[in-house]
Amino acid sequence: MKAPKARTAATRLKMACSVIPAAIVATTLFTTPVLAENSITVAADRAKIVSISGEPAAVIIGNPTFADVTVRSGQIIIHGRHFGSTNLLILDDNGDQIGNFELHVMQKASPSVVVYKAGRRESYSCVPNCEVTLSVGDTPDYFDKVVQAQITGKTATATAAAKLAE
Repeated sequence: MKAPKARTAATRLKMACSVIPAAIVATTLFTTPVLAENSITVAADRAKIVSISGEPAAVIIGNPTFADVTVRSGQIIIHGRHFGSTNLLILDDNGDQIGNFELHVMQKASPSVVVYKAGRRESYSCVPNCEVTLSVGDTPDYFDKVVQAQITGKTATATAAAKLAE
């Protein structure tokens, strides 16, 4: 077996020069505040509080289909509606831009099961027991059946409550 070659001073210097910039970049990435990033990610049907440097007076969402935003003193609360990406602009009282972010709304992170059978798609949420849920992409007749069952159940509950109130 050959003994490993001894590294020269020049080789060690080259290695150090390639490692140091990477260490500086890694340190910068992991110590930068959240607002220095150009993107915010939130799950659909979840809320996220984001602190803002400055006082947000107005928030503009490029496509409000994906998210709603509530403005509070020094904070915005983002509620993910549907998965997708858009932009988010934050203005102060003078109309000056104090934030510009890419907003990414991802699908729910909760345990779910999607069943495909004979070209049909059905979604279930399994926390802690599997229950029917609706997701974009579910088969239309499954979607309609689930909605109708929910309407029927809520109507029956409301009717029973009204009879008790008489």
